[in-house]
Amino acid sequence: MTAVTSAGAGSGLDLESIISSSVAAKKAQLMQPLIKKQNQTQITLSGLGQLSSIISNFKSSLDALSASGAFNKRSVNITQTTTSPVLQVTANSDASNGQYNITVNKLATTSQWGGVFDKSTTALATQDGKLTFTAGSKSFTVDVKAGDTLQNIRKRINSDGDNFGLSANIINTSDGKAKLVIDSGISGDGKDLSISASTGELGIFATSKMSQTTAASSSSNNVFTGLFAANTPSITQAGKLTIQSGSGINSTFTVDVNAGDSLQAISDNINSESTSAGSKFTSKVVTNSDGTSTLIFDSGINGDSLSVSGDTNELSAFTTNSTSKMAQTQLASSALIDVDGNTLKSDTNTFNNTIQGLKVTALRTSDKDATSGSLTSNKVAITTDTSSITSLVQNFISAYNTMVSKTTSLSRRDSIVAGVNQNNGGALAGDSMVTSIKDLATNMLLKPSTQSSTFSTIFELGVKMDNDGVLSLDTDKFNTALSNNFDQVVALFGGKDGVAGTISSTLDKYTQTGGLISIRQDGLNTQLRSITTQENNATNKLTQYETNLRKQYGNLDTLLANMKSSASYLTALSSSTTSSSG
Repeated sequence: MTAVTSAGAGSGLDLESIISSSVAAKKAQLMQPLIKKQNQTQITLSGLGQLSSIISNFKSSLDALSASGAFNKRSVNITQTTTSPVLQVTANSDASNGQYNITVNKLATTSQWGGVFDKSTTALATQDGKLTFTAGSKSFTVDVKAGDTLQNIRKRINSDGDNFGLSANIINTSDGKAKLVIDSGISGDGKDLSISASTGELGIFATSKMSQTTAASSSSNNVFTGLFAANTPSITQAGKLTIQSGSGINSTFTVDVNAGDSLQAISDNINSESTSAGSKFTSKVVTNSDGTSTLIFDSGINGDSLSVSGDTNELSAFTTNSTSKMAQTQLASSALIDVDGNTLKSDTNTFNNTIQGLKVTALRTSDKDATSGSLTSNKVAITTDTSSITSLVQNFISAYNTMVSKTTSLSRRDSIVAGVNQNNGGALAGDSMVTSIKDLATNMLLKPSTQSSTFSTIFELGVKMDNDGVLSLDTDKFNTALSNNFDQVVALFGGKDGVAGTISSTLDKYTQTGGLISIRQDGLNTQLRSITTQENNATNKLTQYETNLRKQYGNLDTLLANMKSSASYLTALSSSTTSSSG
């Protein structure tokens, strides 16, 4: 017998509709109050989130106004051309008003080396080796593989993970050769780049102060040159230089170097000893346009060999190297500026806090006076930046007006038009907390302050409030107050005890962790969890209710079906009996 799957199948009555209607009615009775309460709770939660955001945004403007140094805004004015500026100066809150005469004597430079090679694609290494690059306190080592060309080595240098900013580039010259140019990327006195090699063949990359610029031949002298800092005494320890030039009994001689000797003095002593020894060797110092000096050693005779060595660490700078192809083209040096007669030095072109509260960046050397030829100074004036302070106050006013506008919308009740609810109320319609916050901020603005001895409220500084509670600023009046009573304006507005700081700290009780808004949110979330539990219980009740209904109507359906069957039997029996009697 096929199972009955729908109520009323046996009786022919639409019992399924009766059950569905009964369950729907029961569901409405149980669930609608819960759903309504759930929706209201979620709307309130959303409103509290909006309220917290509104207050936080308002507090941001208050905190900016009450922050330490908020009123220490400085304006920087530099007397210079805008098309080719000498300086860039920025001021922080530690800067004081004042004027400075600043001259840029020299920009910082990085260490640069160059070397000429026959080809960039010819293998330079027949075995594995290493090149180590050092500048100042930074260093990294590059692995060179057998068969590597100049191009391969350049790529290895530039892509090394420990590279401190050094760059290697190849310039293909018009005569078909390749010039390797290396820039250390690090500036500052005493931070010259040095390159050392682990194998003899990689010695072509090793740096030496005195590098060979002309090799000895039948038609040329042996010449070495080296780049040195300005020609000032720099030797701190006495020592000797041993010079060998050419061959023969007088080909080698020594030169005494004394502590405090300058480059020029050392060169003069070399020439004196060379003459005494009967040598043709000469030494010469050339002063370059950037203030550096080039030392030139010349064998004096075509084809003569030449070597110089020093017996102290300092004098090793004069040691000649005929193996390396690298020659120094620029020294690493520091930037020098003059501030009101005081010379300041920086490893880079930025002088940060050398003048308290100022960051000075040298962009180029100062212009020269047309008459004297000396460098001219640029006047830097540091003044109170009243426009930034005015903007800060205007931002506060704008944030206050936004807070008032948004809280008003958030707490607005539904309006009734012609007896019809417009459903245009806010998420926190009629909520007393919103009203309290708005009134609190307004009352604190109106409340006289004791922080200033000149002003009692911000409305004496040019701040206005219209009938709708909207603030505005009379900038002329405010700027006058700043000019005449700067400290009193700061006292009233700024600091943790000023108007802004006081309002901000008072609002903390609403927005802080565990604050009034958070407590309400926690309570509402607890309600939502409770409603969810009630909904689950109601669902279980509905299931049981439907089960009971189906059982009851199932029994009724069976009873009616049996009655229908009996009635059909009796009808059939009656008809049979009537037929037999006839």
